[in-house]
Amino acid sequence: MPMKEISPVASEKLLTFLLEPRSYPHRPYRVRLVQTHVSYLLLAAPYVYKIKKPVNLGFLNFSTLENRRYFSEREVILNRRLCPRIYLEVVPISLTAGRLAFGSGAEVVEFAVKMRKLQDRYFLLRLLEHNQVGTIELDRIASTLQAFYERQTPTREVIKWGRIERLKISTDENFRQTKAFIGCTISRPAFQMIPLVYR
Repeated sequence: MPMKEISPVASEKLLTFLLEPRSYPHRPYRVRLVQTHVSYLLLAAPYVYKIKKPVNLGFLNFSTLENRRYFSEREVILNRRLCPRIYLEVVPISLTAGRLAFGSGAEVVEFAVKMRKLQDRYFLLRLLEHNQVGTIELDRIASTLQAFYERQTPTREVIKWGRIERLKISTDENFRQTKAFIGCTISRPAFQMIPLVYR
């Protein structure tokens, strides 16, 4: 099945298609768009469709259709390990006779990660706002992640990135990027205290 890079004009057409409830096989009541710096998330209950934007930020490269297909498939494979009932499949979006549709067609123009939509009330931020998260819940999360990571066999490259001097690259970058938010989402005393706590 041929794959074709989508042009900027076609990107607008793609977004129009994705925002139309009748575009989806299950005909949701409505579709809501949420954007991150690298993805479009189409909330079409009971599913969410995630489309990667054609961007290259250095640390990730979704600039080609083949890369977006590959990283969508990797996302499903990796995240199914902890969320097998949430990450469902990668769905192609095709163009046939000028019309877009989910599934196979004349030309594949994009790929979507199809997920089961989580209920809003179970997101951590909402639970925190309602004081429904405490040390017991956080300990359960930590225990689940500990058991998960202990079962993994790291590659040589992963081991290399786990060394202190490599980790410092990321933490130093985090502090540089966070400085812009002092006084907005983090206070100056809190910002100055973090490196002292983790020495």
